[in-house]
Amino acid sequence: MALFLTEADLLKNKDSSAIITYTDGLTGAIHARTQTFITSPNCLSIPRPPFGSTRDLYRRADARYGEDDPLQWPQPFNSSSVYLPCLPVRPTASDHSYYEHDCLWHTLDSQDLSFTPDGYATKEGVIRQDLADRLSKSVEYVRARHSSIRTAQPQDDWALSLLNEFNATITICLHRLTSVSSSFRSHAQGLVEMQRACLYSHALIDYVEILRPRMSAQHASKQSRTERRMGAFVWNDDHALSLFSAGLPVYYVRLFSDFDRQNILDYCELEMPSCVITTASPPYPIIYSGQAGADQKFAAIRQASISCYNVESPFQNMHLPGQYTSSYTIGSGRRITSVAESPASTSALSRSGPIRSESSQASTSGAPYQKDKQKRRGKHQAKNPPKVQRDIFADLPSDHDIVPPPILTWRDANKTIDTWHPDCRYTSGQRPKVETIVPDPAVIIGPESRERQNLYLSGWTRLREPWLQRCRDLHTQQKPLTVALWRRILGLNSSSQWKGGAPQNPNEEELKQATELIQSSFAQYAPNSTPFPPSPPPIPSLPHAKELMRELTLINFRYQLLHVDEIVDTSRPQVSPTLTRAELSVALTNHRRSRIMLVEDMFDGCSDSFTLTSLTSNFGFAADNWSSRVGPLRSFWRLMCSWPGTKADIWDRGEDPNLPQMSGAGEEWERALVRFYVQTHFNVVGYPPVLPRRI
Repeated sequence: MALFLTEADLLKNKDSSAIITYTDGLTGAIHARTQTFITSPNCLSIPRPPFGSTRDLYRRADARYGEDDPLQWPQPFNSSSVYLPCLPVRPTASDHSYYEHDCLWHTLDSQDLSFTPDGYATKEGVIRQDLADRLSKSVEYVRARHSSIRTAQPQDDWALSLLNEFNATITICLHRLTSVSSSFRSHAQGLVEMQRACLYSHALIDYVEILRPRMSAQHASKQSRTERRMGAFVWNDDHALSLFSAGLPVYYVRLFSDFDRQNILDYCELEMPSCVITTASPPYPIIYSGQAGADQKFAAIRQASISCYNVESPFQNMHLPGQYTSSYTIGSGRRITSVAESPASTSALSRSGPIRSESSQASTSGAPYQKDKQKRRGKHQAKNPPKVQRDIFADLPSDHDIVPPPILTWRDANKTIDTWHPDCRYTSGQRPKVETIVPDPAVIIGPESRERQNLYLSGWTRLREPWLQRCRDLHTQQKPLTVALWRRILGLNSSSQWKGGAPQNPNEEELKQATELIQSSFAQYAPNSTPFPPSPPPIPSLPHAKELMRELTLINFRYQLLHVDEIVDTSRPQVSPTLTRAELSVALTNHRRSRIMLVEDMFDGCSDSFTLTSLTSNFGFAADNWSSRVGPLRSFWRLMCSWPGTKADIWDRGEDPNLPQMSGAGEEWERALVRFYVQTHFNVVGYPPVLPRRI
């Protein structure tokens, strides 16, 4: 048992006539820095292990993770990801079982994108049709295998759950790659993660159907041939024997002191990584730091795959208090040992909401919106009588020509809210300060004068595109704004903007903040445009004004719906002594994606919270006919099925397969959904929600 090994030492027991067992080696190598030797009983070369107590996991120039990527390089064996050694290596010969699916290893090139004239200017496109056809063929093959294993292994919940995750990633990525114009960098990540989902699927299915039975057999003798798979680095006999029995490449790592009677037939130098290891420009962020074989590393890769097209909850930008963002406690060691409190945090409920009057008083539903109150200034006090406060539970006033029509089944839904509901978390005097990510139409309609309405409309028209781009940018972390700040922003022009200096009072501080928000939005997202043009911007036409107002209602509705779901959803994976931190992290990410996808279905599949499928037509849950609405409404229903609260007797009508043909009964069911939603929103947020509109 040596304290140091040389090549000669490694080969001193060489016996070509003896049977090679899992502890022996067709070849062996030495890693002097870690004082280890590595043997392989079924391979003629040995890759360099990803040693290091702390390794940084980040994407390289090809959007993969270099030698830390299971798709590209053997990894330390991980019992929670036991299928990873079964990953096929890139085919190099026509007899390889995945030779026809070589596109699953393709690295995206700039020539692989096709552009429209507008897309060429912005460098945003989709993948070329020939590559799309090849990928679609490979996807059809992997989905056929999905169906086969679901039939053959209906009780294997672990495998089926993983396949559901991989299939969702395939669906999202293939759609985005072929149908949604995006940057090269975005599509490079999307292609890699679609490839990962396909290859992980193949590895998992091969493991379940072929390799797991071999591992269970525990044969100490070598398989007739070694599979062209990734294999793994192992450091104990159990794992070495399992992989060896399955015919998977084995790279057995042991300390110098463990060398004794091993029969090693040849010596080799460690093979250096052949994958791309150069950083991207600009570099991708580090998503994990730790050991190469840790659960958390492989969980981080899966989480990044799930989120490759920015499907994270938009509320991660809202910096909510700890009970909301961290609803469990990690004990010492690798297991979660204590039960979490409810993730809902009452202090977190003030972040997203419709811009409504803050007063709890109400009058008739036809009363106009109120302007900002004027402060009393001695002799200069305004002589006008006090304005009547608008009923915050009423729909937007129908006598304004720029107000788009309501969805009939949603009309006056907020009037059904029980303000004394036992589940309401706020009293009238405790209503939280209202903030929203885009202006509520109430801000624009509020002033009685048409001149002020036109000023706000033209202000939003000028700001709209850079602001929506700002909201889409996860790096900006834009937070919702208050009513007063939105009014200030929409009313600013070249003469009223902040001129510089130190603010002397809250009004000046607000003016400074509004000016800086506009200037930074244009500087970053519309650098060729002037934030404050010398002449007033054009006033939108009446049809365009209605389109803008309807867009604001839909964006606010979607934002608020996701916000309430984050607070009240009871189906979120919970802490369990049987779950590791990494497993819970992946489960939460998967769950978050499933919730956001339900909301996407409501909006005709649109994955961008700040983009509508169409500005000029009705779609999704607001479509013109019942048969088109019922599918998106079922997604709305499924989302709220996990919300607590008393539901209508007809709640489960959503399960009726004949519902698309039952418009009358369907609309009754839709009204029940809407009433449950507005009451739940009021209970947890403290004020009525913004209701969506039609065009």
